[in-house]
Amino acid sequence: MFKRRSHSRNTQKNEGDKMARSVDVDELASSATLLTTPCGHGKITWRRWGRGSPVVLLHGTAGSWTHWVRNIGALAVMHTVYVPDLPGFGDSDSLAEPHTFANIAATLWAGLDELCPDRPSIALAGFSFGSVVAESMALERGDQIRRLVLVRGNFNDQTPRLPGTLKKWRGLADPKDVEAAHRHNLAVMMFHDSAKIDEQAVMLHAENSRRSMLDPALFFPSRPLDALRKIAGPVAGITGEFDSYGLPDPRKQGEALLEVRPDAIFHIIPTAGHWAIYESAEKVNPILLDMFSR
Repeated sequence: MFKRRSHSRNTQKNEGDKMARSVDVDELASSATLLTTPCGHGKITWRRWGRGSPVVLLHGTAGSWTHWVRNIGALAVMHTVYVPDLPGFGDSDSLAEPHTFANIAATLWAGLDELCPDRPSIALAGFSFGSVVAESMALERGDQIRRLVLVRGNFNDQTPRLPGTLKKWRGLADPKDVEAAHRHNLAVMMFHDSAKIDEQAVMLHAENSRRSMLDPALFFPSRPLDALRKIAGPVAGITGEFDSYGLPDPRKQGEALLEVRPDAIFHIIPTAGHWAIYESAEKVNPILLDMFSR
C-alpha cells in the first residue's frame, strides 16, 4: 500500500551512515555560517552548511537546529543546508503577534528571500511542530518548494496524545534529578529504544527545553484546515515505527496521508520513535538524500 523508493545510491548511504554515527556538536556548530534575518522586533538565527541546491530544515517543539544534528552533515555533502531556530526557540527571538502559523511562515519566507534571493526552489523538511510550520510555508508559496517532507507521527485530524506522563524538571535542585527527568521525558516522547538515549541527546534536550520561550499550543488554533489536500507539489511523510504520536498503529497514519494525497511517498522507519531523525539517522539520511536529490 505504501509507496517506497529503492536506494541504490551507495555513496549517499555510506555518507548517511558515516555522518549519523558520531557528531561533535561544537564542531558542527563552529563549521556553520551564522546568519540572521528580522523577526518582529528581534531576529531569527539561521545556520548554513554545504554547497548545492538549497534545503531548509525546521525543528520541533522545545527544540533548535540541534534536532537535526545527525542529519546536517550527510545532507551538506550535496546541498546547501539552511536550519533556522524557529521564533521563540534556541538563538531566535520571539515572534511578534499574531501567533499564527501563517505569521511564522511569512517570517521564514522573508528570511529566505534575503538569504538566497536567486534560489530556483527549495526542498523543505519539518520535524514535529516544524512540519506544521512547513505546511503553512507550502500553502503560501508551494510553487517555490520542489519537495516537502513531513517528519511526524500523526497525519490525521485527531489530536495526538502521549501514551505516558512527562516529568517536571523546572524547580528541581539536584542536577541528577533534572537529568533523570529529561531522560524519562525523552523515553516517553521522543525515543522508542531507551538504550539509544545517549548523553548527547539528554544534553541537547535539556538545553533546548531550558531556552524555549514559546508555547506551541498558542498556534494550533490557526492551523489551516485540510492543508495537505491544498498543498501543491510533491509531499512525503516519514514516521518512526513506534512514534509516540502515531500509536497504536503508525501504518494507519500512512493510510491517512495517502487518503488525502495519493501521490505522496510514505516511509516508516523501523524500530524508531518520534525523534527518528536522531534515533535512526543512519536509516533516515539516505531517504532524505534521495528525496532532496530528485
